[in-house]
Amino acid sequence: MVILSAGMPKSGSGYLYNILNAILVAAGNTDARQIKARRNLEDLMKWQNNNIGELSLQKLIRLWLISIQDGPFAVKTHKGSKLSTKALNKLGLLRIVYCYRDPRDVLLSAVDHGKRIIEEGGNHTFAKMVDFDKASKKVKSWLRVWKRYNDMTGVMMVKYEDMIAKPIENAKQIVEFLKISVTDVQLEDIIWKFSRDNPDGDRTGMHFNKAKTHRYKTEITEAQKTKYQEAFGDYLEAMGYETE
Repeated sequence: MVILSAGMPKSGSGYLYNILNAILVAAGNTDARQIKARRNLEDLMKWQNNNIGELSLQKLIRLWLISIQDGPFAVKTHKGSKLSTKALNKLGLLRIVYCYRDPRDVLLSAVDHGKRIIEEGGNHTFAKMVDFDKASKKVKSWLRVWKRYNDMTGVMMVKYEDMIAKPIENAKQIVEFLKISVTDVQLEDIIWKFSRDNPDGDRTGMHFNKAKTHRYKTEITEAQKTKYQEAFGDYLEAMGYETE
């Protein structure tokens, strides 16, 4: 079985991936990064968090065949589900955990990330989203991806706000969803390993900016609040976020 750690950009998807991978290792499975190295999968599972990008059937079947021999492991993506994704999920060959966040905070985090990339001399990914209106259009495209996962059956939907406020409870829900055995002590150790409060914590691949919730309430103007509430309005209600 392959576990797909899917997520909206700037919604703690790197954090979720590392939690998922660590939970699987605690349950007695092999670290996905070790599988990648042993199987020479750098072309498929890219970067620190093993991002596989587009969800083609050929790619997912290849990963599933490896999981038959090496055991369950997690990969990451920001891309939307396809018919093949739904089919494999329905057959139990693929389990999906999808994380998302209040789109107003996503917008702020994306703009922050873009500015930092530019300050460091880069001109890629979020560097093209430092303008709020341009960023808003991109966030709306991510919301359409959220809807595709949210409309699927058998997908665990995780709020960024819950991951931050209730990490242990969230981790226990993941364990139950995956139907694996991990002790409470192991979960506490995993959460502490990646905690923002741990001075020796592992930050590799986290991609956190401020790691705060409800930023939009204090960091944008009243006019912007109204504008982006209208832009994201239907989604805000469906996602369970407050509107003002």
